Amino acid sequence: MPAIIRTLWGENGPRHRWQKVWRRDVKPRLRRPWTCDQHVYVYGKDNADRLSQYKIPRCKVVLIDNDPFPFGKDEWGGHYMHRPWLHKIELLRRAVEDHGEIIYCDWDIVCRVTDVPAAFGRLEGRPYNLTAFWYRRPREISRKTFRGRRISVSGNWIHCRGPEWLDRMLAIMRPDKEVWSWHDEFTMNHLIDQDHNGWPGEKLWLKKYESPIMCQLDCRSPWGVKKRKGDVTTRKTPVRFTWTRQFAYGKE
Repeated sequence: MPAIIRTLWGENGPRHRWQKVWRRDVKPRLRRPWTCDQHVYVYGKDNADRLSQYKIPRCKVVLIDNDPFPFGKDEWGGHYMHRPWLHKIELLRRAVEDHGEIIYCDWDIVCRVTDVPAAFGRLEGRPYNLTAFWYRRPREISRKTFRGRRISVSGNWIHCRGPEWLDRMLAIMRPDKEVWSWHDEFTMNHLIDQDHNGWPGEKLWLKKYESPIMCQLDCRSPWGVKKRKGDVTTRKTPVRFTWTRQFAYGKE
């Protein structure tokens, strides 16, 4: 049965990304009401125990490995903590094995879903749905691959039916052959560019990839707001597209 997935890995240590994620994102989300069942796939027994202590009936903790870093500890790479997102994609790959179809969301994403089958029903017809994010500065890790674009595939929300998309990501991330392959967003951008011989453009992106049920913050969407009525948002897009606010970036 399709499932909504969150992930947690790592440990409380000096300069580890875990500290920020637990303090700013995980704990606040655990303290708010959950409107539907969500499965949290976890590396690290301590992480599973921490989550279970909150006793949220709709939080299904799934411990995959007692080791918080089964693929090696994160490495500090100057401005970035290298390699943490490989753990996320490996956990999502396991979730797809268990459920067949998943929606993944970061801990700072609000899930407003009350009818899980209906939410997945909005995504029929595509093997995966993604969401675009607007960065204030160009993504310059690799200009050759990403062309300094401010529009990026976001890693904060991913839908996939079957393992194909995740397997393509892991084929790049596991060997760690490219300087950018530690990062899930850089990897997804690379794959989209590869499929279209470069950035496909906003029209094709909206028609082929953009999720209709995940709303980025207004300041983080590539398109300004045109109209908002209840949970439905229309933006200044080059082709007609509407978002129904089932998931959203931000706090509620």
